[in-house]
Amino acid sequence: MRAIIVDDEQPAIDMLKVLLEPHPDIEIVGTYRKPSEAIAAVRELEPDIAFLDIQMPLMSGLELAERMLAECERLEIVFATAYGDYALDAFQVNAVDYLLKPVSEEELARSLNKLMRWRRPAAPSPGRRGQPRLQAFREFVIYGGEGPGAVEGPVAWRTFKAQELMAYLYLHRGSDISKWDIINDVWPDHTEKQALTNLHTSLYQIRKTLKQAGIEASIEYRSGRYHMQCDELYSDAEQLKEADRWGEELSAEGAEQVRAALELYKGELLATWDADWVDRLRQRYGALYERLLARLCRYLLREGSASDAEHWLKRLLLCQPLDEDATEMLMRVYLKCGNRIAFVQTYRALENQLLAELGIAPSGRLQHLFESAYRP
Repeated sequence: MRAIIVDDEQPAIDMLKVLLEPHPDIEIVGTYRKPSEAIAAVRELEPDIAFLDIQMPLMSGLELAERMLAECERLEIVFATAYGDYALDAFQVNAVDYLLKPVSEEELARSLNKLMRWRRPAAPSPGRRGQPRLQAFREFVIYGGEGPGAVEGPVAWRTFKAQELMAYLYLHRGSDISKWDIINDVWPDHTEKQALTNLHTSLYQIRKTLKQAGIEASIEYRSGRYHMQCDELYSDAEQLKEADRWGEELSAEGAEQVRAALELYKGELLATWDADWVDRLRQRYGALYERLLARLCRYLLREGSASDAEHWLKRLLLCQPLDEDATEMLMRVYLKCGNRIAFVQTYRALENQLLAELGIAPSGRLQHLFESAYRP
């Protein structure tokens, strides 16, 4: 395996080179004291493994690992540090391994053995029977593909914050997101140093987790902004957004696409999560869901599919019980079907809620519809 060493102290580099010499499977192709030079080398040399010091003055090893992985996602990382602090705890579950300075022959041999076990041939893309998918409504779950070598069942996350960051990046994918916006949204109560460390740790884990699940994704970092691209991952949230592109007046094909998207809406976005950024997106997707419901209902009524429209109008009123337009459409469905009891119950339910919550009566239009069709 082709290896590089990055450390701001030359004696530490020289010592590690001496310790690696007896291992024929390791070829040292470069040593660097400046992180910028190491990043350029990764781009040019495409090494298999990088030994990184965590504590460096120009750039921490955590951030350096992130930048390197952006250039070469298959790169394996082994950290070396003289400090047994939070960085070790965070990366113990993410990096292939970490070494505590001064590095001993025994510890290095153990780490290399672990690396050999870690490196497995990538699963071939032919033969995949299913597309990786992501669920964001009600709960956040990612499923890998169904082909040979793919991870069975939902993807497991080592930490909740890595899972949250993955959700954040995916739901904002296609956009350039400021590093500071991410920190303010995902780690609002942390110091800048803690938040940056957690950001780099979580990004590292996301890349590893997706790679092990056989999911192709890229997370690029340029000029202080992150950009995620993950076209392979099919999601309920994305399908809802795609359905919105059919516009207000649905065609038959558009109605089927909207129906399929609505069927995937199993509950609010990330329903059990409590974060300001989640609340913002939850409201946005909730409003989109209701908008698509109304469009589909109008289409079904135009096509004369009253029973089908009834089902979707009830779902719309579950979200917006004070929606007079939806109430009127449902009342007209019952009127057409001759369901007198349901017609009255629908009107009375709105009347009672408006009075209890707002102290007002239904609009004159709705009152007229009720009075003209119903005589007690």
